[in-house]
Amino acid sequence: MGDSALHLAARAGNVALVQKIFADCDPELVAELTDHQNQDGETALYVSAEMGHVEVVCEILKVCDLHSAFLKAHNSFDAFHIAAKQGHLVVLQELLKAFPALAMTTNSVNATALYTAALHRHIGIVNLLLDTDPRLARIARNNGKTALHIAARLGNVEVVVLLLNKDPATVFRIDRKGQTAVHMASKGHNAEILLELLKPDVSVIHLEDNKGDRPLHVATRKGKTIIVQTLISIEEIDINAINGAGETAFAIAEKLGNEELVNILREAGGVTAEEQVNPPKSIKRFKQTHDVQSQIKQKRRTNMHFHTIRKSSQKLHTEAPVCALADAMFRLPAKLDELLISHVHMLPRGAEDEIPLIKQDLEEIMAILQEHDHPGRAEDRAMTSKCLTKEVRELSYDMEDSVDQYVHAVDTKRRIVPRRKKYKITCRRGKTTARLPEKLKWRIWMANKIREFSVRSQEALQRYSLFNHPGAHGISTSATSTRHDVCFGSWYPTPCGELVGIDGHLNTLEAWLGKDGEQQLKVVSVVGSGGVGKTTLSKELYRRIRGQFECQAFVRTSRKPDIRRLLISLLSQVRPHQTPHTWKLHSLIADIRTHLHDKRYLIVIDDVWATQTWDIINRALPAGNLCSRILITTEVEDVALKCCGYDSRHVLMVKPLGYDDSSKLFFSTAFGLQYECPPELCDAAHNIVRKCAGSPLAMVTVASLLVSQIGKPEKWDYVNEIFGHGLSTYPSSEGMKQVLNLSYNNLPHYLKACVMYLSIYEEDYIIQKDDLVKQWIAEGLILATEEKDKEEISRRYFDELISSRMILPVYTNDNDDVLSCTLHHMVLDFIKHKSLEENFVIAIDHSQTTAPLADKVRRLSLHFGNAEATPPTNMRLSQVRTLAFFGVIECLPSVIEFRLLQVLILHLFGDDESVSFDLTGISELFRLRYLHVTCNATLEVPQTQMRGLQYLETLKIDARVSAVPSDIVHLPSLLHLSLPVGTNLPNGIDHMTSLCTLEYFDINVNSMENVHSLGELTNLQDLRLTCSTVPSSYLKSKIDSMGSILANLSNLRSVTLKSSGILESEPYSMIISCDGLSSVSSPPALLQRFEWLPRICTFSSIPKWISHLNKLCILKIGLRELVSNDVAALRGLPALTVLSLYVRAKPAEKIVFTRAGFLVLKCFKFRCSVPWLEFEVDAMPNLLKLKLSFDAHGVDQHRTIPVGMVHLTGLKEISAKIWGAGANERRAAKSALIDAIKMHSGCPTSSIQCLDGMFSGKDDNNSGIQEEEHLTLQKQYNIKEEDSKKQHDLPKDYMDVAYKQTSSRKSKRITQVRMQVRVGSVQDNSALEDGFSWRKYGQKDIIGSMHPRAYFRCTHRHVKGCPVTKQVQRTSTDPLLFDVVYHGEHTCLDSVGSPATSCGHVAGVEVMSRSRPGVGFVSQSQAACSSQVMSSEVVSGSGSTAGLWGDEIDMPDPDRDDTGISADYLGGYEFDVSAFFA
Repeated sequence: MGDSALHLAARAGNVALVQKIFADCDPELVAELTDHQNQDGETALYVSAEMGHVEVVCEILKVCDLHSAFLKAHNSFDAFHIAAKQGHLVVLQELLKAFPALAMTTNSVNATALYTAALHRHIGIVNLLLDTDPRLARIARNNGKTALHIAARLGNVEVVVLLLNKDPATVFRIDRKGQTAVHMASKGHNAEILLELLKPDVSVIHLEDNKGDRPLHVATRKGKTIIVQTLISIEEIDINAINGAGETAFAIAEKLGNEELVNILREAGGVTAEEQVNPPKSIKRFKQTHDVQSQIKQKRRTNMHFHTIRKSSQKLHTEAPVCALADAMFRLPAKLDELLISHVHMLPRGAEDEIPLIKQDLEEIMAILQEHDHPGRAEDRAMTSKCLTKEVRELSYDMEDSVDQYVHAVDTKRRIVPRRKKYKITCRRGKTTARLPEKLKWRIWMANKIREFSVRSQEALQRYSLFNHPGAHGISTSATSTRHDVCFGSWYPTPCGELVGIDGHLNTLEAWLGKDGEQQLKVVSVVGSGGVGKTTLSKELYRRIRGQFECQAFVRTSRKPDIRRLLISLLSQVRPHQTPHTWKLHSLIADIRTHLHDKRYLIVIDDVWATQTWDIINRALPAGNLCSRILITTEVEDVALKCCGYDSRHVLMVKPLGYDDSSKLFFSTAFGLQYECPPELCDAAHNIVRKCAGSPLAMVTVASLLVSQIGKPEKWDYVNEIFGHGLSTYPSSEGMKQVLNLSYNNLPHYLKACVMYLSIYEEDYIIQKDDLVKQWIAEGLILATEEKDKEEISRRYFDELISSRMILPVYTNDNDDVLSCTLHHMVLDFIKHKSLEENFVIAIDHSQTTAPLADKVRRLSLHFGNAEATPPTNMRLSQVRTLAFFGVIECLPSVIEFRLLQVLILHLFGDDESVSFDLTGISELFRLRYLHVTCNATLEVPQTQMRGLQYLETLKIDARVSAVPSDIVHLPSLLHLSLPVGTNLPNGIDHMTSLCTLEYFDINVNSMENVHSLGELTNLQDLRLTCSTVPSSYLKSKIDSMGSILANLSNLRSVTLKSSGILESEPYSMIISCDGLSSVSSPPALLQRFEWLPRICTFSSIPKWISHLNKLCILKIGLRELVSNDVAALRGLPALTVLSLYVRAKPAEKIVFTRAGFLVLKCFKFRCSVPWLEFEVDAMPNLLKLKLSFDAHGVDQHRTIPVGMVHLTGLKEISAKIWGAGANERRAAKSALIDAIKMHSGCPTSSIQCLDGMFSGKDDNNSGIQEEEHLTLQKQYNIKEEDSKKQHDLPKDYMDVAYKQTSSRKSKRITQVRMQVRVGSVQDNSALEDGFSWRKYGQKDIIGSMHPRAYFRCTHRHVKGCPVTKQVQRTSTDPLLFDVVYHGEHTCLDSVGSPATSCGHVAGVEVMSRSRPGVGFVSQSQAACSSQVMSSEVVSGSGSTAGLWGDEIDMPDPDRDDTGISADYLGGYEFDVSAFFA
């Protein structure tokens, strides 16, 4: 074949050999080597591209030139074409990256690679080439056929849609026969393609080929019944058009003898040419051509008009956005223009003239609203302007709803292929009735709507003009001024968390809640009026002392609390690595008590309103004598006394701030700590402070409003004048309404709708920032600009609301970015009042279902958490565009009734978790853009109905999913996808090219194909990976493949790999070597966050590609060891603000941080057995937080404490976790660290925890905190091979794995009973019942066994302390035989039997023995009556016993519902405990 050595290496994909060939080759002969062609004309680049060897292609591209890449083989294909033919997308990407000009090359018949890809149905390649150069769609072969022609002929819908989206005009391109793509589609069987081709312009069905045939003629001649039916169902079709041979479609069908088509065409009105009266052929041809040309000219005029209006609208929006309360209005001009362009042929007569007039009215109204909506002048706005705003918003909603309904109905009817029918007249009892076709009904309906909207818009303008007072558009000259965008300051009242006026209260509470010698549980209450600072006080106290407790939780309640959600929040905080296994109230209470009964805990319950709430929570909190503490905040003094047992000594009264503290808080918020009040503002400022009456909430709210008005005394005087003495007179919520009204009215107009939207949430609900910004976008409240996209603007709005104090931050990350928020109850009341007044959001709980509501509810929020209720009957559900439901599943109304929904938020729960919630019919919500479902039941999602959600942008599911719909990959608008951990996505995710966010993609559960497909999602910006289960044998190869995947994702901003908790939970931990990810050829330049499971995934050193990420802000990574070169690489990252290093090996030398680099670093986490660090003068000048985790066991003191912390001048917070087996060593390390902190001039706050056990870097809050000496038993084993036959499942270089098991339990004796039980059939396992009540708490696969092993515990474990557990596993040799092992003795008294209640058979179950008669909890009489004797034995140890199956029994914790990780899951190897740090 003439292959050279390079050809052979390329064909085999041997990268190393290719590299060696080039290395050994004379540089002057490299070009000759790459240009060499074999007997088939193939170069080595061609061969490697054909075979799909990406690495070889990359190596050859490093040395070859464009001439070599252009060389064609004898089949006229070059390397680019052959890769397109074979479907090698990654190869094409590399070729285009090296030589973009390859995209335009053609073969001998002038076919482009796009044509070739379309011919072979390679969707991804078609998309890539169209993105590279859309002009490719217009290049035709020698026969005149374009890629659209061939895709239409082959019936490839996806390719047709892609081509039309890039260039709709290609539908008019004709080949040498004069045929369009519609003609080609008429020869096939796919009616969907035909309808897609008609979307750009339906007039294309009138075009004739060189023989005068229209598509209907072609379809009839080919005998395509479905195509004929589709064509004649189109309104504009001329069923009796005559071709060049003088034949109609009906005549052709008769000629061919196709009786089926003859009947179809005759019923639709088809006749022959002789049967119809027609003008001469030449005149008809001229008329037809003239009609088509007229439509095209009209379309062009409409397009020009559309672009003119769109340009003017964009200019209007850029200069000053329209009032956000009329949010739908600014979308209407573009929507109406799209209606004119795409559906002009389906609109009623006269609509083309009426719609532009309506648009003109809308633009006039928008101009009026724009002039009226200046910040700071809401009170001066005329009442007519307010009425106009509300009226126009309702008008815009109705118009948008009608247009969407009409377009959807028209498009749906066009996709259906019914038999065409004319008017059918029926006579009944002397009366004649006409059944109108569905299309005609919709056209009549739309005609009436257009007339209605025209009248309403004119009436709105007339009323405004009639009642408005003189002045331009009704605005008095005194009220005219330019618009000022309010520039808010930091969300925190004072820099670095320095709070005002609470130091005395903090010291008091700290003393009450500390170890004051009182061992019993103590409850302390904080009582004060709303807005006085109770929450701020409790949050600061919680931050300071939480490290002293083994378990901590901060929960919020409300006036109408959702107790279920409160308990779930509490349990998830005290037990963070294990999700609640049930949402039942009594089970949640029992789980909390069980977990806390032997632990020292701190619980803060904020904003308790009723003693009944405290009574329920108190049941979940065990008393004990471990110095546990509870802090309650409330506005009700009786509640405060009740919670602390009516002991007034433990009630702290918080009063309003004094004048000095009030002034300090107000001025620090308005001017900052370094600035004094300007003299010209002093009088107004001091008056405002006095009017705030010592309320911190009022002061920070008003001060935030005035932050940007420092140089404008008139603004301060205005606030002083309008701000009355309401707080002095009414210090409660009534007085705060005036403050909030002032703040709200002075918000920028674009924030008002965003604020009112928050009223859909319940009072104590924690709102996630990521969810909220996407909801705002889906609602249309955000308008993109040329500089920023919608999400960026939406996030900025969120931050501005934080700054305005309208919303309160809850959780922040290490970079001080706010991740979630909540609302003060007084703010929420005010927002709900405003929202109800504007009919923006209607929020209803179970006690308000009969309340009077507006006729048309647009956004509905139902809060049915604690009672069964039904939605109000006095409202029209069909107009609702947003539905938020919080409550029990049974109370949820049918979502199908809400046909026009755009946003659907469901937070559901049911007492019976075995039930499922069915989303069948969800596809009928054709306008849906945002769907979020949270549920404790199983979610049943229809498998083939998701494709109907063409506009869905966000899909978030927090629930068990029966199966992910297979057609989810075909949602064209999907931008954000969030699925539960452990979800297996269907194949084909490479089609989801629009995705920007993908969370939680489980790399362990998903197939290798899906993992590689991630590289095709080139629009991804946020990729969140997880590993939910025990690793498979492919895990390391999947992780290594992420290098090439990251190289393809050029738009990536954030990538994280996290564990669901199983892999990180004690008693096991695992290490995976990630050196395969150290090489990324082209790292994403926009990457800002890289977090790669640092506790498990380990790099030998900092990957070189990370040092090139100039925008990287957050880096969390695990290293085998840290050396000076790694520090140098990190020092060069200019934007790094958060750095977290998990280092496994002790440093060989001191790690020194100099003044170079780390200029913007805010947070530094260092976790290592020995923190041998030194900070030189001026090192890390902006560092605010330093977090350490290290082992004090056997370490020299000078290595334990970092040197030079005093040089970190900006340091505000230091936290440390000190591990070690000896309490004395931990205390010594803690004392040395405290002494070092005291030397710091900035007096940073500190939180130091001493934890029992050797260092593992675990970041949970459940680790035992022991101050007394407690030696931990630590078993050390070696990794050994257990089964050589399983070696292929786990390569030797797969990963480094180690398990660490720590136990502080005393040695105890465990009774073990083993037996075999035979059942009657495979399906009937009920015979396994032994008379006791069991609860299943885990299941896992066992190596060498075909069936999993199930784990059960006695249901009386938590109630009566019964310790018995049971293991059940079907044997591999006999499916009717089960191995059963019991551990422990029953202490409950409710049993009615035991595992050996019958002689050999129990209810049809044959009981078989393996060994000697047993002892333990089986009585002698029971054993005697059994012909087949069970076996029991007493085993010493901590619960790990030699098992029945011949391997070591690794029993899960029966108090947990997850089974942990067994030692026998990794391909035949047994992994035991080994120490990480010697």
